[in-house]
Amino acid sequence: MKKTILYILAAVAITVSCTETITPQGGVKTELTASAEATRTSLDNSNNVLWSAGDKLSVLYMSGSAGFNDEFTLTEGAGQLKGKFKGTMASTEAADYYAVYPFSAEAEITSSVIRMPLPATQKYAAGSFSVGANPAVAHFTYEGRSQLSFKNLCGVLKLQLKGQASTTVSSITLTDKSGANLWGTASVTLASIDGKPEMTISGGTADLTLTDINVVLSTSKAAEFLFVVPAGAFSKGFSVRVTDTAGNIYNLDTDVDNTVRRATVHTMPEVTLSAPVPAVDLSAAGTANCYVIESSVEGEYCFFCGAKGNAGLNPTGSNVISVASAAVLWETFNTSEAPRLNEIVSGVYVKDNKVYFHHTGKAGNVIIAAKDAGGEILWSWHIWCVSTPLKALGPLPSGAYILDRALGCLSDGTVRPLAYQWGRKDPFVLSVTSSTSSAYCSVRGAVKEIVTRQAEGVADAVKHPTTFFAQSGYYNWLNTTDDGLWGTTKTIYDPCPKGYKVMPSGTFAGIEAADFTSTTDGFNLSHGGISLGYFPMGTYINQNGSSLASGSAIYVWSSYAVNARATFMRLSSGTFESDRTLSTSYQSNCVLALSVRCVRE
Repeated sequence: MKKTILYILAAVAITVSCTETITPQGGVKTELTASAEATRTSLDNSNNVLWSAGDKLSVLYMSGSAGFNDEFTLTEGAGQLKGKFKGTMASTEAADYYAVYPFSAEAEITSSVIRMPLPATQKYAAGSFSVGANPAVAHFTYEGRSQLSFKNLCGVLKLQLKGQASTTVSSITLTDKSGANLWGTASVTLASIDGKPEMTISGGTADLTLTDINVVLSTSKAAEFLFVVPAGAFSKGFSVRVTDTAGNIYNLDTDVDNTVRRATVHTMPEVTLSAPVPAVDLSAAGTANCYVIESSVEGEYCFFCGAKGNAGLNPTGSNVISVASAAVLWETFNTSEAPRLNEIVSGVYVKDNKVYFHHTGKAGNVIIAAKDAGGEILWSWHIWCVSTPLKALGPLPSGAYILDRALGCLSDGTVRPLAYQWGRKDPFVLSVTSSTSSAYCSVRGAVKEIVTRQAEGVADAVKHPTTFFAQSGYYNWLNTTDDGLWGTTKTIYDPCPKGYKVMPSGTFAGIEAADFTSTTDGFNLSHGGISLGYFPMGTYINQNGSSLASGSAIYVWSSYAVNARATFMRLSSGTFESDRTLSTSYQSNCVLALSVRCVRE
């Protein structure tokens, strides 16, 4: 292998106007200096492009059918226009070479495209963009390496903010209102690099966040914040979400005319922060393990995190928890497509015993975990972002009123529920379709971990909300019997939202099989002319946790158990049982994960 040295020279001339054109000169070669278009690392006070210590490049090429990604590191020229890079190339026999700034171990090349990651976050840099945020590509041959010419892939959007001097900006999230991806995996066609590089982005979202800001605003002079964004005509403009160091949220909308060209800085009009947006307190009426966002309304939300589950707003003793941080554990659309980062919930943080977050307005199920200072999970909550409002249906012959859908269903139609091992507050996803699919709904984040052991007490299960405690047969998931985890009176571990509880034994007494009418992947229930909602089929996970129990049956937990044998409602093969009990030949059925139908307290 040959050791290759790359030299870079970069200079910038910028005219100050609403749109500023960046025209740096520079190049990449083995021992010479050449020219390049790209702005690569950072801007100084004179708008010159300077290299920064630690800057790295990827040199990509094909050798036979294999793609290579060689790393080159800046060794001289930090803080200067000229930089020298050194690295080792695995081959000098390729027909074509491509340089990518910044270096990424994930960058790859094929015979037609280069793929490289564009991050979802960028760190703030005063008067500039963050190091490594502005990607560039170049094409060269080994013999012609002294004539390397970089090309920008993105442009720069400059946001100008004013505000009260008491406001210190912590982070800013920029969202394209037309939904175009601002980050993700960038694919650049090789054939376009010598002209105007053509880039597409997949796998990201329309949100881009600037972090680590800590800038105090002023009412007289606007502070500048630079975002590196893909070039494009953002015809619907951007929405801007500003978070200050006190946790306050400010929402802004930009002008519609936000066309960003490659290798340009687009300066947006100055805007002034007004009053912060108040967060909707989901726990204002009382605590729960599940909080509902009706009709998936976009906005800021919070809930009390100083208590375990349903212990109330004034917990005592062991029900008190002290949360240091919180984060999304997993989220799902209840479909085969997993959400992307920040697509349902973003901006999670803890302040004054409350968890705050931003909901994007998309329907889905989200699990937020609270952690102590050491990163151990203390508790977790289910954020149920429904697409249609919840309704209580009834009365049933028993006098009970039930929710119009199973816990986790996003609407009152044929949408998948979640499943729970009996007595646990933490759910698991079921199959994509109601009865025959072997594929689980896709999640982003922590996936279900199946362990063939019993939980060492309930606290073990609380610390591991994504762990399915599997068994080889009908044995309890818990190492001791506790028939009080759920009950007629709502318990700490009850997974239902405020005002509801897991249905008690006898809820469906008086219902008959004839009251169920078959429909797509489930049944509609009606009794005495009263609609009692939709019940999807195939609603449980086997005791081994790894396979779905498919078929045309309906299974719904009750809150009643004796010796870890819980009763459940079942409709199977035309036979209905309102409170089916487990055979005495089995030790426990609590290991199964069934759906939950909440009843009004």
